[in-house]
Amino acid sequence: MTLGRFVEDEWLPARQDKIRPTTFTSHERTLAIHVLPRLGGVRLQRLEPEHLNRLYAELREAGRLSPTSVRYVHVVLHKVLADAMRWGKVLRNVSDSVEPPRVTTTQRAEMATWTAPQLRQFLEHVRCDRLEAAWVLAATTGMRRGEVIGLRWSDVDLDRRELIVRQTVVCIGNRAHLSTPKTAKSARVVDLDPMTGGVLRAHRARQAEERLGWGPAYSDTGLVFCRENGEMLTPAYVTRRFQVLSRQAELPRIRLHDLRHTYATLSLQAGVRAEVVSRRLGHSRIAMTLDSYTHAVPALQREEAERVAALIFGNEIAVDSAR
Repeated sequence: MTLGRFVEDEWLPARQDKIRPTTFTSHERTLAIHVLPRLGGVRLQRLEPEHLNRLYAELREAGRLSPTSVRYVHVVLHKVLADAMRWGKVLRNVSDSVEPPRVTTTQRAEMATWTAPQLRQFLEHVRCDRLEAAWVLAATTGMRRGEVIGLRWSDVDLDRRELIVRQTVVCIGNRAHLSTPKTAKSARVVDLDPMTGGVLRAHRARQAEERLGWGPAYSDTGLVFCRENGEMLTPAYVTRRFQVLSRQAELPRIRLHDLRHTYATLSLQAGVRAEVVSRRLGHSRIAMTLDSYTHAVPALQREEAERVAALIFGNEIAVDSAR
């Protein structure tokens, strides 16, 4: 059996109902574009480490794929071959003998964020926008795009100023679908500040007026953020709208997802503990939060160093600093 036959006839059908639809689509696309055209005709039993080394070199050649993208190809291929070994198709997983390109800190994409004044400028600009509450919610909670537009009123308690992330909107085959949260930690309770709670109350009142205006034609999806007729928003539309508004506000260009990075960076700069930020973001591990954002706030290390030194040396540190 060739690698291509195994992937298409056995591995993909077996994995389809066991992983998230977006993950399945990503794996399927990665294999179809980057792996099968080059290695699909190789028999599984004859696949060797040099095949994979050559594949990764070709993908990196002329900068076609970044080291991060090539590592993702390696991860997917490793899963394929691990299942092939588990199912008795091969005696070993040859990808264990291959080292994909190393991703250094300098090769990671620069994290783009807004400063607090820039974020305030954006929120002032969108005050008359129909989706103002969505922008405010994303900015003050760090919720993902899909989590914001997948939020239902039944999961929001404005009296207690909290919401529960129970579902998200994802794109599969250019169509929007409701899905479960990204990870177990992504399903979480998120506390709201008074300002955000007030904006959501005003949004709910405007939405009630829209529902009355549409009458029986209104599609009651129960979503907090939806089209004027109640139907689900698509992630692509929300992204395009954000780009238009940020350009009108004459702000540095960032992605909609960078509002999440902005929230996390500003939270850490404000002294919020990393474990709290991690929990609000829905990260699976606090290490992920620290790895993603501590480089964006280098002053935190100095503050921590001075705080610990003050505890150890007491007044002596103040005297020494004054010299």
